[in-house]
Amino acid sequence: MKTNQLMNVALLNGTLDIYHKTAVGSLTDLFSLGNVQRVLDGKKVINQTLFLQSKATQGFIRIIAKELNINPDEIVFSKGRGKASKTYAQLHFLIYAAEKLSPTFHFHVIDIFLNKHLLQLRDMMEGIFLKH
Repeated sequence: MKTNQLMNVALLNGTLDIYHKTAVGSLTDLFSLGNVQRVLDGKKVINQTLFLQSKATQGFIRIIAKELNINPDEIVFSKGRGKASKTYAQLHFLIYAAEKLSPTFHFHVIDIFLNKHLLQLRDMMEGIFLKH
């Protein structure tokens, strides 16, 4: 499929929006779901803004940018304004954030995107349907 389709992926405690071609998803949704799991695990929520400002997080963003040869502004960015605003992130960063939020949540994020090849399956299914 040539267009970058928005997918709604079921994860623990809700769903995550992610674009299948660019592998960019809603960090806002990821934090909401991951923080629900943190509370269920008896831990305090993590503030997304403070997480993004941390030295370790900024260091990982630089690593992603270097390894993928992309601008750091393409890794984590905001769309929209006011209450409709959401923060989006590239899949490598989403997995990193999931790891920091909760080990259980991290496992499920890895499982859906890596083991089940969710984004690749979307393209394969589109190819099958387009041929018939």
